[in-house]
Amino acid sequence: MSIESRGSKLAVFALTSGGAALANKIAGETGADLYLPARFKGMENSRALYFENFSKTVQNAFNTYGGLLFIMAAGIVVRTIALLLESKLSDPAVVVIDEGGSFAVSLISGHVGGANELAEKAARITGGTPVITTATDVVNAHAADLLAGQLHCVPVPFSMVKKINRSLAEGEQVRLLSRWPVPRDKVGGFLYRDNGEDVKRKVIIDREIKNYDKDALYFLPRNLVAGIGCRRGVSCSDVKKALEEALSGITEGVKRLTALATIDLKANEAGICRAADLYDLPVKVISRKQVQELQVSYEESEFVKKTIGVGGVCEPAAILATSPGRIVVHKMKLGPVTVAVAEEKLWWWD
Repeated sequence: MSIESRGSKLAVFALTSGGAALANKIAGETGADLYLPARFKGMENSRALYFENFSKTVQNAFNTYGGLLFIMAAGIVVRTIALLLESKLSDPAVVVIDEGGSFAVSLISGHVGGANELAEKAARITGGTPVITTATDVVNAHAADLLAGQLHCVPVPFSMVKKINRSLAEGEQVRLLSRWPVPRDKVGGFLYRDNGEDVKRKVIIDREIKNYDKDALYFLPRNLVAGIGCRRGVSCSDVKKALEEALSGITEGVKRLTALATIDLKANEAGICRAADLYDLPVKVISRKQVQELQVSYEESEFVKKTIGVGGVCEPAAILATSPGRIVVHKMKLGPVTVAVAEEKLWWWD
């Protein structure tokens, strides 16, 4: 499961009575789900969720929540989650807090998962100190993976993230180049709009990778929506195959999707819904009335118009789901599925 699909849902765990009291306070102020051992049932907050098996409960929560806070020793947490860890791109934020609330330690997914921010939030509640150990934060530089997340971009190649962050942490110059303006509060630690001499390391924000530079990290916007039309009863595998073929000409195309879109007539089509679940994406449903009122031109079919009342599905659905956006992949008929892709403006573009 991706970090985006988990959202900001939080869970707080405690194992002792002292930890339970602090966990209850944090849960109350953050709206987090509170998890306590079954032996506390009837003794602690009635809204708590009680568990018999700590490890199994954490395993389930690890794949469900965007953030996990543990009021207990760090060693217990490390041993419990060690085999669950996969990637900083998908693991939830993990924060460990001592029972006295003196320290909130960002343990896992500090940047992309938001554990650093979560540790700071928890420390404000407990009156304690956030413990942030990521190197770029120590020198007040904006980590590349954190910046990519804030700008809704996919970093490519991901192996360059570590190299860029190391350069920032060691005080080396890294140039930020973007075809769109980037807010000043997001560019700390980078050379931005500086016409001085060129530097080796760069972060380049663009729609595609042009003139590949082995010393550059590219940020490609996550702002694509795939509009889908299909025959009745289409399979998930047909939708998946069509999506991947339609997006094959766009670098990291599937990873840059924010949603699938279709019209109301196809809203409950199992193949589309299952494909959306497969990619952890929502399905945006566009009404035929919205399509009829659309002022933007798109490829129309008289047969489709006679059949369902509108001249097209995939292109108008993609356009309207991006508020409206610009078509970057025009209608492609791929077996029983038609796909079009539109891009949406990001909040920081203009």
